[in-house]
Amino acid sequence: VKGIFEKSVLYVSSTAILLGITLFVLSPMLASGVFSDERLTRLFRIIALAIMPVSLMHLVGMSLQGLRCMRESQFIIHCCDQLCLLAGLIIVMHFFGISAVALLYVVSSWLTVGIGFLFWRRKSRPFLDIKGSFSTPALFNTALPLMWTNLLMVVGSRAGTFTLGILSEPAEVAIYNITFRISMLTNFFLLAVNAVSSPKFAALYSRGDMKGLARTAQQSTMLIIAATFPLIAIVLLYPEFILSFFGNEFTGRGDVLSVLITGQCVNIAAGPLGMILAMCGKEKSLRNVYLLSTPLIIVLQFSLIPFFNALGAALATAVYIMFLNAACVYIVHKELHINILPNPLTLIK
Repeated sequence: VKGIFEKSVLYVSSTAILLGITLFVLSPMLASGVFSDERLTRLFRIIALAIMPVSLMHLVGMSLQGLRCMRESQFIIHCCDQLCLLAGLIIVMHFFGISAVALLYVVSSWLTVGIGFLFWRRKSRPFLDIKGSFSTPALFNTALPLMWTNLLMVVGSRAGTFTLGILSEPAEVAIYNITFRISMLTNFFLLAVNAVSSPKFAALYSRGDMKGLARTAQQSTMLIIAATFPLIAIVLLYPEFILSFFGNEFTGRGDVLSVLITGQCVNIAAGPLGMILAMCGKEKSLRNVYLLSTPLIIVLQFSLIPFFNALGAALATAVYIMFLNAACVYIVHKELHINILPNPLTLIK
């Protein structure tokens, strides 16, 4: 455990530094050449400083989850940096502008990393004096496929914003971003269940208890659906009302939110498919699913946005989510012989 953690911190830090320097140097080219707005140069350079703390923040958070310290893990991954942002956001935004907000994000990320390492040190006291060791090839054999999976996941989730920034107006980018973030609130319970059940998936698979694995996956999925259905129903019934809280410019754009929520319905109904594949040694299969899915969303974004703007981005994202989950359902059924929802999904056989 200590060997994996120390090597991961070393490799992640080194890579994050290189990426941060690259983004800092290429910021003028990216701002003017891609987004045609030189004002973004300053923001890109500030955000480049956040690459390392954000990377370490997730690494430490997931390491705490590996030690089954669920409260500390979820606090570091999902809460701490957001609380730090909220603590100073109103003052900074009103008095110092958007660059100060970006700088506050950097500071919040570094504070979260510091708190995360304090948690790790406290929870890992039993082996503080032990010299860590772990096979580097074994680490990379698992880590590299998951690295590509996460990279492609980020590309897929940000493709709408990126493409709208190139092909459309800033107002359309804002509409899509707000509706996308609202739709992602439905994933709250999925993330919570994943955090608890992922160690169980790994333990059951390592023992060869496939019936127990299938039962746990089905129970997790039904729990996610039951907990999320009321929120989805409210958003689908009152999309315009929900968007009205964000300003008059968002009225009349409920169709964008409805399309994105429809895609999230499929994501939730499919259950924790990606986590099952990752925890059961099928990381290469998961990577291959994203290798197929990511070009799809990029093509769809560039095809639909010129005609439908934010709605086109939402349609492309919804189709991408549906295809991604359908592919994962097939892989889980084929390689692990598990049906997440027994009744309808047995039709795959």
